[in-house]
Amino acid sequence: MSGRLGLIAGAGRLPIEIAQSVGDRSVLAIGYRGMTDPRLAEAVDELAWEPLGALGAQLDRFRRGGVSEVVLAGKVDRAQLLHASNDLGLDDQALELLSSLEDKRDAHILGTLADWLEAQGVSVLSQAKAAQKLLPRAGVVGALPVSEKQIEDAALGWRLASVIADQGIGQCVCVKDGHVLAVEAIEGTDATITRAGSLAPGGFVVVKRPGSQQDPRFDLPAIGPATIEVLHRSGGGCLVVEAETTLMVDRARMVDMADRLGISILAKARRDGGGVQ
Repeated sequence: MSGRLGLIAGAGRLPIEIAQSVGDRSVLAIGYRGMTDPRLAEAVDELAWEPLGALGAQLDRFRRGGVSEVVLAGKVDRAQLLHASNDLGLDDQALELLSSLEDKRDAHILGTLADWLEAQGVSVLSQAKAAQKLLPRAGVVGALPVSEKQIEDAALGWRLASVIADQGIGQCVCVKDGHVLAVEAIEGTDATITRAGSLAPGGFVVVKRPGSQQDPRFDLPAIGPATIEVLHRSGGGCLVVEAETTLMVDRARMVDMADRLGISILAKARRDGGGVQ
């Protein structure tokens, strides 16, 4: 990678971590007030604030800043995308893009945005390539082992999570004693874990992974300390993710928290259908 990197920054810490992962490469970030963490300004060379729907202004900002390659990072409220309005500052380019959508699932919306950027001459870098340091290798992450019972539940959740991700439904499944407690939909991972805990607290397994057709430019799963916090609060005991394709945000703090709270973390290879690798 060379030249100035553009960063389109949604909510959460991931944009900061990606900015910190690109070494001495200059970064021009575009953020959205009320969504993007203002502390991102400390991790980039320049942070410009624009309305979420002002695609033309954002593209012009990147062009003036000498950016020809961007990365998309951070959360954008899925319901907000589905109910786009003038509150988002939609310009003609955004309105045209949204009106062209036949599939309004969030992955398709973001994929269309990425394709639009590339059609304008701006390459969209995969999150994995931009943040390789955040991707775990296969195996147990942290100090706590994974029990045989957890491995069995993980095998079921592993298969189901792939199916729902391929259908654009979600990426997370919660399992306990061979029973599926909750499947992620539009509410997001944290709410799914909370729902599972309300049904059967005490040692359930959370599996979060991408589908086989997930777009690496913007749709990699991400976990962090907040994931561990909600898992602990809900009574979960194990978190299973896919190795090499899951972004571990604030990894050191996340692993330390999991170890202290008695939550095991397992990164499984994509080819793995059941056991620990």
